Amino acid sequence: MRSLLVCVLWLVLAAGGLVAQPAPATVTLQAVQARYNALDGLRAQFTQRTTSTFGDGSQTTDGIIWLQRNRYRIETGTETIVSNGTTLWIYDRVQEQVIIDRVDDRAQGLTPTAFFSDFAARFAVTERRSGTRLGAPHAVLTLAAQSDTTRFEALTLWVRTTDRLITQLVARDRNGTSFEIALRTLVPNPSLPANTFRFTPPDTADVVDLRSS
Repeated sequence: MRSLLVCVLWLVLAAGGLVAQPAPATVTLQAVQARYNALDGLRAQFTQRTTSTFGDGSQTTDGIIWLQRNRYRIETGTETIVSNGTTLWIYDRVQEQVIIDRVDDRAQGLTPTAFFSDFAARFAVTERRSGTRLGAPHAVLTLAAQSDTTRFEALTLWVRTTDRLITQLVARDRNGTSFEIALRTLVPNPSLPANTFRFTPPDTADVVDLRSS
């Protein structure tokens, strides 16, 4: 479950119907990046599903996420995951355990901060089309990795044409595992309390600090 939420974050269940005409040419990776560069933060509900060719069935997780550049907070029914950009806290309420680790900027995984990533630096658009999701028009961009060392060989971005926000992201890694993340009720530039990206382990929790290992 932790790798489901931390090493990858999200991708989608409710795809809308596709239409035949090309997606608007103005919806480029550069335009999407410019939109996210102008954001101070983002809040959304999400559903993530992971499907592996090596496992049985799929795993699905629902929750709420708050994002601000390289910082994020995820709340699900069983876990709280917080990153302040340098430190990562993973609190498992069922196990009453908190894992603390450093944030690895070199990691190839797909974390929540991927929505603020410069996709154009690592991927090229191979196809664009139009689609509808949650009643709104979208540009659907299919991307291919530009390097064989990139963990994910293909991405599909659903970009809402009215505001250039990504509402769905689908990634496939080189082992055939797919990650689907769907965002809904997106709130750009939400009010973020000062403690949003901080975490203090409960007194009753077992704390495992991996920063010194």
